[in-house]
Amino acid sequence: MKILICSKRFYPHNVIGAVRPTNIAKNLQAFGHEVTVITYKPDDHDFEELDNLTILRVSQSTFIEKWKKRIESTSINSLKRSFLSIQIERLFAYLYEYDWYLQAKKKIKKISNKEYDVAISSYAPLSSLYLGYCVYTKGIAKYWIADFRDNIQSEGSPKILNCLLNKLEKRVYNKANALTFVSKGQQYMFCRSVGVPLNSEKKTHVIYNGFEDELIINKSSKSDCILRLAYTGRLYNGKRDVSLLLKALSSLISDGCIEPSYVKFIYAGNDSDVLQRQMKAYKNIESCVEIVGYLDKKEIKSLQERCDILVALSWNTEFEQGILTGKFLEYLCSYKPIISITSGELAHSELSQMINDMDLGIACEYINKDNDFQHLKKYICEQYQLVQKGEPLSFCPDLNKIKQYQYFNQIRKFEKISFELMEGEYL
Repeated sequence: MKILICSKRFYPHNVIGAVRPTNIAKNLQAFGHEVTVITYKPDDHDFEELDNLTILRVSQSTFIEKWKKRIESTSINSLKRSFLSIQIERLFAYLYEYDWYLQAKKKIKKISNKEYDVAISSYAPLSSLYLGYCVYTKGIAKYWIADFRDNIQSEGSPKILNCLLNKLEKRVYNKANALTFVSKGQQYMFCRSVGVPLNSEKKTHVIYNGFEDELIINKSSKSDCILRLAYTGRLYNGKRDVSLLLKALSSLISDGCIEPSYVKFIYAGNDSDVLQRQMKAYKNIESCVEIVGYLDKKEIKSLQERCDILVALSWNTEFEQGILTGKFLEYLCSYKPIISITSGELAHSELSQMINDMDLGIACEYINKDNDFQHLKKYICEQYQLVQKGEPLSFCPDLNKIKQYQYFNQIRKFEKISFELMEGEYL
């Protein structure tokens, strides 16, 4: 098949939004398909392009880049941004994406004489989604798969904006031949938003994110007797809440169950101010917390290898469900126990279900925090004691289920949907 991937976020960027489309392209090419990618042209040209992929890189317009620098400069120099300035920045963000779409549209005209079997668009950002819509409606691709890494609407957006985005959701649903989502919860939220039964007309599918590297099983013991836990990623102004873990560590120290010098919680990310706010109630853990700031993909991998337990954070609300950070799927190939903590008013999050289904560690939810707090304390104490004895941690996951989340296996589903579209199954 000839496949065109429309994704502004792509290699060499290491942000999670670029990892998924990059793996879609690499694996579909490895399966023997002819893959072309249209994506953003980064300022840094010091990188090697991926082999055997035709990559069309598109820059923003010079005019819009100048305005971006001006707005960013104003934001940095202003300690307190007004409501109006925040709205202007939000509006500009949409204009910025629309500008890239217009530049990419010009590039598309140069290949309009070439017909692709399938176009796969990535969301977010919106510009990638617009481009997929354009490619399909102009007949450059026979079929269109709209892939959603995020839901279009969000809980923090103004109602009027969500109303407009809902109209876009309905338009995409009616136009695209297939829609794919990174979780069952996001699939459910989208179908509920557009007012169609779940998986109506076999049009919507779940294709999870995954991990790229081979699963390496390592049960070696350690010599320094320090239990290290790590969380890498954003905290979304507290929507991802690590307080339950901090409280458990604090309580275990107060009870004399663990020695502060032999436990370490490491945070890698840009939201250190949020973490420090969550730490304020637990003064006895300050020596146990290490904030290392933002790390690139290679550094994060190294940190995970040095740690004993990895922490996954999410939320589960009436408005936003199925929130599975890509970092969680990347954790799987580390062969390390995972503590998941989910905030929000709904129980039985998809993250918790996956942790339990694969026997990855312990799943905690704030909706059941009193009970889960005790379980978390017991779990940490047991693992701490094993480390103190120089023994491997307690960890016996379901390896067959974990291997299903290797990107190679997940991307096979895109291939399957594409073949079925070509065979006319959904027509």
